[in-house]
Amino acid sequence: MYQNEKELTRTIKRTLYARLANLFQWTLPGEIPAEFVEYELLKNGFCGFFEKDGKQFAVRVNPSGEPNVYFIHDVYIYANPILGSGTIKDEKTGVIGYNDPLAKWTNTAKTIIERYAALLAAVEISLDIAIHNSRLAFIATGDTQRTINSYREMVQAVNNGNSGYCVDSETMIADGLKVLPTVTAGVDYLRQLAESREYLQNAFLCEFGIHANTTLKRERQLTGEIEMQFERPLFNIWGMLKEREKLAEKLTTFFGVPCSVKLNLIISQSNDENNDGIPDTVQDIPEQSEQEDNADEEQGQTVTD
Repeated sequence: MYQNEKELTRTIKRTLYARLANLFQWTLPGEIPAEFVEYELLKNGFCGFFEKDGKQFAVRVNPSGEPNVYFIHDVYIYANPILGSGTIKDEKTGVIGYNDPLAKWTNTAKTIIERYAALLAAVEISLDIAIHNSRLAFIATGDTQRTINSYREMVQAVNNGNSGYCVDSETMIADGLKVLPTVTAGVDYLRQLAESREYLQNAFLCEFGIHANTTLKRERQLTGEIEMQFERPLFNIWGMLKEREKLAEKLTTFFGVPCSVKLNLIISQSNDENNDGIPDTVQDIPEQSEQEDNADEEQGQTVTD
């Protein structure tokens, strides 16, 4: 059984970061590992890049100095046990990349991961306790200690593998021993916990653009509910992909080496099967046609009238 909920939360948090590490496919300069870049973007909201001794590096950075009128920093500091410490000015002495459009001010990805890690840890502990308690098929109550002892001996004999056991009929009469079944209630409780865990896992994936059916009884969903679930991943992943494409362009310009990023092929195929395709790049997102615009205007006029 789990003894420390905080430790379990940290473990699940690392697992969630690992699941998201390959959400995007990168082509990066030098020997920069894409997994490190993704971890920094997700955990801290930004990642720094610079060149030293002819080699390109990615480092953990923190904002430094005075921000502009919109509280955006363009200077970041780094401290690395191998590379030493220094400052990076975006697109001057290095490059700063962001996880999503709001990462300049707040790290929404880290907040989401920590929230789901805490919820999943609570469910895991409850499920663990329920599974252990499910071994108790029923609870028996007796009017006398003699009755209870006889019942305990019978249960112990069964646990030891005895095929038969004789009891004292005077102590095990119906009025002296009452049995309360717990199996039915326990199985239903286990099912609820398992469904809650599945729902949380799928909801977490949807937050980061990986399609997952968050409604367990899908046959009862309305068409609009299903389509809304398909559109959530497209909407949420768009901002992350856009910022990464900006970062790839800045890296290409700064280092003079072609850099690119796209949605992981496996994720893209999975979403294609459920949502007629999620674009690999921001440029692939179709714009609303003039016919659709006119239809929207007509609909708005009708509602107004």
